[in-house]
Amino acid sequence: MDTSAPVVVRESIYDRIFPDRDTTSPLMNYELTFTDRGKKALTRLDTENQERVKRKLNRIATCHYRHPADWDFEQMPGYCEGRFCITGNLRVFADIDEKRGIIRIHHIGRRENLYT
Repeated sequence: MDTSAPVVVRESIYDRIFPDRDTTSPLMNYELTFTDRGKKALTRLDTENQERVKRKLNRIATCHYRHPADWDFEQMPGYCEGRFCITGNLRVFADIDEKRGIIRIHHIGRRENLYT
């Protein structure tokens, strides 16, 4: 068995957003918090989409082997750090506070209503 073969490590978006993170420490659970606008946007969704958003955000916040930025998170210029793609047409705009372990939800909406 040849042990001299190079190891290929996939660079994640997380590595680009948080280049100084200690990668030897395990990933942690994140707390989900909502701004007033985020809460209001969630309540405006129909029940099925509310549950879909809640399930996905809980999976993102509690995953021990993937950082939140690895869940289809795209950095966006503007009032928050970026957005998560929840389904084909639902987007969640959020900040990831690495030091405090918080994902702060700013806004939730349908793709066609957000980028105009």
